[in-house]
Amino acid sequence: MDSLVVVERQLRLNLTEIRDADKVAFLDSPVSPKGLFGPAIDGFAECFTVAQKTLQSLQLFLMKCSNLVAGSSHQKSPASQQPAKSPLPPCFRGNIHTSVQDNKARVLQSKVQTLLAKGAIEVAPLANRDLGFYSHYFLVPKKDGGLRPILDIRHLNCSLMQRQFKMLTLKQFLVQAMFSTDLMESRQERVAINGVEPQMIAMLVSYAYTAEVVISKANVQALLAAANLLDVMAVREACCRFMERQMDEMNCVGIHCFAEAHSCRELERRSMEYIQQHFSTVCQQEEFLSLCADKLTEIISSDHLNVPKEETVFEAAVVWLEKNPSRRQSFEKVVEHIRLPLISPYYIHDVIETLDVVKESLKCQKLISEAKDYLLLQDRRGELYSPRARPRRATGTAEVIVTVGGEDDKVVLRSVESFDPLTSQWKSLACLPFAVSKHGLVVSGCMLYLAGGEFPDGSASREMWRYDPCFDSWSEMAPMNVARSELGLVMLDGYVFAVGGWEGRSRLDSVECYNPQTNTWQFMESVKMAVTSPAVVALDGLLYVTGGAVLEDGDGTNLAQAYNPKTCVWTEVAPMQIARSGSAACILKGKIYVIGGWHASTENTDKVESYDPKTNKWTMCAPMKERRYRPGVAVVDGKIYVLGGEEGWDRYHDTIERYCEESDSWEIVGEMPTSRSWLSCVSLQLRKDSHAGSRPGTALETEFPVD
Repeated sequence: MDSLVVVERQLRLNLTEIRDADKVAFLDSPVSPKGLFGPAIDGFAECFTVAQKTLQSLQLFLMKCSNLVAGSSHQKSPASQQPAKSPLPPCFRGNIHTSVQDNKARVLQSKVQTLLAKGAIEVAPLANRDLGFYSHYFLVPKKDGGLRPILDIRHLNCSLMQRQFKMLTLKQFLVQAMFSTDLMESRQERVAINGVEPQMIAMLVSYAYTAEVVISKANVQALLAAANLLDVMAVREACCRFMERQMDEMNCVGIHCFAEAHSCRELERRSMEYIQQHFSTVCQQEEFLSLCADKLTEIISSDHLNVPKEETVFEAAVVWLEKNPSRRQSFEKVVEHIRLPLISPYYIHDVIETLDVVKESLKCQKLISEAKDYLLLQDRRGELYSPRARPRRATGTAEVIVTVGGEDDKVVLRSVESFDPLTSQWKSLACLPFAVSKHGLVVSGCMLYLAGGEFPDGSASREMWRYDPCFDSWSEMAPMNVARSELGLVMLDGYVFAVGGWEGRSRLDSVECYNPQTNTWQFMESVKMAVTSPAVVALDGLLYVTGGAVLEDGDGTNLAQAYNPKTCVWTEVAPMQIARSGSAACILKGKIYVIGGWHASTENTDKVESYDPKTNKWTMCAPMKERRYRPGVAVVDGKIYVLGGEEGWDRYHDTIERYCEESDSWEIVGEMPTSRSWLSCVSLQLRKDSHAGSRPGTALETEFPVD
């Protein structure tokens, strides 16, 4: 037997007086002015649910009646009494309010009277009106001659644990699961819902009639909690909007924690954004200083934290620690999320290292050592990957991929562009003074160095150029001793090494080294055999040369060599699993990755393999989505990006692939402005607002046909 419950209460809430009260806001409701349940009310009202077998869900109606007989009680009808004479409770007798809803009220009254007449329901009165304006009547189904349990909303104190039973909304106030299953509550005479203030329940019931609710600073939290528990979403969202409008630096932390506790995801997100945007002020407030360590780390670990410098974050953490000295054990966990590599080395030395809490923590000492290595060893930053070295977005600095030169369909380029992996946006930088391909490109600190290459007329270049992002300009440096195209270029501990290449008539085995401090080149120990298009990288103070073309037909080799500049000695290491030339190489988390290239005079390849110097072994990785010869490669935020390259004869790529080491997988993540091969790429930190946008120039000014 389905259940019919009627809850009747007298409304004595003077909304006019409340509306005029100080600091009270009236919020519009998205629901109909008639209220949630039915017609508007004028005086007394009834809220009831009619459940029928033919319906799949409860149908909830509201009606308004007058002339309620206060304090009257009604007993069960004798079994011998005619069903037609079964009494109606007071809420169904008297003069029904006449309005546009009059017909619905009469239909409703008729349904209740019919059910009573059939003996399907009985009346359970509650005569005790200890709250004055409450008067409750529950119509419950018969069961073995007795009454079903009563749900008394006069004794709602706090939140109803939803783990115990499924709570219906205020529109479906009967807790169906509670009464229709074998739960403990189904056997109780009275079920108390703890934690919800009675006044908030009154406001929600009033909202059901009037479609209006008064939200103020004094009641918004309690009202939201009640609306959230009873699933009155319109009121809950109105409370969230009210709290968002009242948000400032002093209360945003509290609002965020409150929203998180009540699963108000949108308010939780917006309050977190407010905290991050106004962090410099928020971190001085009492609410911030009362945060737990986990919530503090969540805030300061965000890339979106708006701080002028990273020192601000550390200072906020120190003030948080001083608020409660018992937090010393958690401080190292907080410091782990501060980006120490972005802090001035002088601040680290003069301030951070002098703190006792830092001196006493081995974890803090390791983090400081990591920051010092990053700041001192600029040319090894690619090897020292750490998320703490990633610039925050609010600083205006982004780690981008810079692409230089290359060729497409026999057109040599002099364009220089940057690609931001986070936004997938391209920006033009200062063009090269000349068009070039088959060159080398390295980065040292914030400077780029380009050397060698092939001009549009096919001649090899000895030139060396340096790019300064502060001035967005190229400057000519001392030329190499030998002209080289298809060379390998690498930055190793402050020096630029040029390896092998093509000088116009033959392959080269010579190696020369450039000193930026003296702007001079000098020859070093030669490689074991002449090679063009090798893949070269630097790792742990050694220079690695892998693959390259060694024969007349351009076939590649699987030879891998390591050069130690301290001893000036070349050493062979384990050979690659496949021979290749024209491949790209990079460093990621202590391993060397060799990508693509030309494989054994058969075809360009999509194969990728990695070398671990600790084990002296090569391992095949997941292949790329596309075959690529002479692509560009760069590492940003722990991911490998491969750009362009040649698929086959006269077929060039404009796609960008990204490799994830954790999942050993590749995905296409973007496109280049033009397809190209023989380009060079490096990662570089650039200011977002400097030299932005496309630079003026036509295709004829940036492209040169190959003779």
